[in-house]
Amino acid sequence: MIPSPRLLLCLGTIATLGVIGGSATPISSEKLAQTRAKIDTLYRNRLRPPPSPAAHTDPFRIGEAVDSTTRDAPPSADSSAITSEAIPVSDSVILQHVADGLRINGLVKIGGRLHVVLNESTYKEGDILSARYQGSPVLLRVRRITPTQVTLALNAAETSLHLQPVINR
Repeated sequence: MIPSPRLLLCLGTIATLGVIGGSATPISSEKLAQTRAKIDTLYRNRLRPPPSPAAHTDPFRIGEAVDSTTRDAPPSADSSAITSEAIPVSDSVILQHVADGLRINGLVKIGGRLHVVLNESTYKEGDILSARYQGSPVLLRVRRITPTQVTLALNAAETSLHLQPVINR
């Protein structure tokens, strides 16, 4: 009976590994400790990731507006006790803030009625305009449109946006 080449190959591999494995020198504990320390430094951030940045310092978060007066002011002793929810904001302040952020694209006359184009959307008198104030939705009503101004309202508060006249040349 002749042994197969596969069997001979397997036996040769086993014998070779036995010879190499028996002649290998053991790794010193000092070398093992150095290797372990190097692995720990390389994988430190993966095993124990650093904490994520706070919400107020993350510039990519949307919806949390920071008031420039409180951001630039030095912290006071009692500032931690006051939150933005505790300070009531009047409708006129919200309306003015939202109105300052609107972009007036122009006036259009459709069917004999003036329409104003705000932020690339068309509105007529009485329409509701949706905007955001510190991440919350705010609904404004278009009260009046004239060739020189647009009046917006939030509850009882009103503000007028003046339009620049177009000079035909």
